[in-house]
Amino acid sequence: SSEIHEWQNFARLIRSTVDIEVDLPQLNIPAHPVRDQIVIHPFAGGAKPYLKEWPDIKWKKLVDHLTAQGHSIVLSAGTEDRDRAAELSQHFEQRDRVQIIPKGTSLKELGVTMRESRLVISVNTGAMHLAAALGVKTLGIHGPTSSKRWGPLGTHSRSVNSELRCSPCLNLGFDYGCPKNNCMLEIPVERVLAAVD
Repeated sequence: SSEIHEWQNFARLIRSTVDIEVDLPQLNIPAHPVRDQIVIHPFAGGAKPYLKEWPDIKWKKLVDHLTAQGHSIVLSAGTEDRDRAAELSQHFEQRDRVQIIPKGTSLKELGVTMRESRLVISVNTGAMHLAAALGVKTLGIHGPTSSKRWGPLGTHSRSVNSELRCSPCLNLGFDYGCPKNNCMLEIPVERVLAAVD
């Protein structure tokens, strides 16, 4: 069903074969002191990931605003996106306040970094769901994906959605409604900053 979150779809499938209750996904990593850092995960995975990505210029504006407020940034990227992360980081005004997650970082190590952070801001991808499952304050940015169906879960999570009429268009994860990411281009930095506040 496109009317409920995907985890609820899977929970229904499980309950149809086994009579058990399925709880909201949660991960436990030992607590660490929270630092004044924000994890930014700008890169998506899956089919046609570029359609779920926010433009670099908007990430630059967002990061420049956050670093001007005194926050440190941890730029998160998978192995295939490390070069893109390095390129993006060169455009930030306060590059000394931005670090790229180290090469070879495991999912558990990424989880620890997230748990030590005040906030995770991510496009709709696995890193966003990892942060939400860890109980970290999580902000998801959605264009073709419906936050109702694919958004971060939990009371500590929020989403910013495209306001285009054709958005969201993604149902099963690969069936995009158009070949461009106009819905992501449309989301202003100011709306993301308002959600951060």
